[in-house]
Amino acid sequence: MEKHEAVSAQLDELGDIEVAIDQIRRKLPIEERLRHLLALGTSVGTIPAEYSYILLAQVRRLTGEEATLGADLKELFRRMVFNVLIDNTDDHERNHGFLYDGGWRLAPAFDVSSQLTALGYQAMKVGADDTRSTLANALSECEHFGLRPEKALGLVNQLIDSTGALPEVYREAGVDPERVAVAARVRENIVSAFRARPQSDQWAPPKKMRTAVRKKPSNT
Repeated sequence: MEKHEAVSAQLDELGDIEVAIDQIRRKLPIEERLRHLLALGTSVGTIPAEYSYILLAQVRRLTGEEATLGADLKELFRRMVFNVLIDNTDDHERNHGFLYDGGWRLAPAFDVSSQLTALGYQAMKVGADDTRSTLANALSECEHFGLRPEKALGLVNQLIDSTGALPEVYREAGVDPERVAVAARVRENIVSAFRARPQSDQWAPPKKMRTAVRKKPSNT
């Protein structure tokens, strides 16, 4: 509750930002009315809480366009799962944000790439197992993204299928073969660990919560 109230208080300031932006935009010619990006780390930067995909979903729920809320939350969940699958562990709070164009909504994905480090944890908290880079962890709190477990599981399976083409995409882009092999191996390990779990247990957090690996600092 305290975190929710802290987020709400911080987001009250976004109302003032919206007014200021609108005042500026109205003074500009239509062709010069740029869209404005607000990173997660900027919007809730003063809150003494660990950054997480759930916090990002909460911020989106508390502000922005209601008409696009469901689509934004679903897209946010897909990005989280995609980052896990491609070993993008540079998914820190400044690599997520909101665009303002008459109202706040989730910004298009940016700065997304395979880190090929196989750290085993993301830069932000993913789910019940903290920052751990597993699909089960990503599914563990899917309701925060407005998704029933069955729907969320379907999205995960879609992304498993689509990322199967990752090695081919990298090879065509001229990525070093050794790095292509690392990307493929990391993805396969993540998928294999997920599929080894009973289907009825795939979105549940581990019964014994292991000590979470702390997130790495990021200056990018």
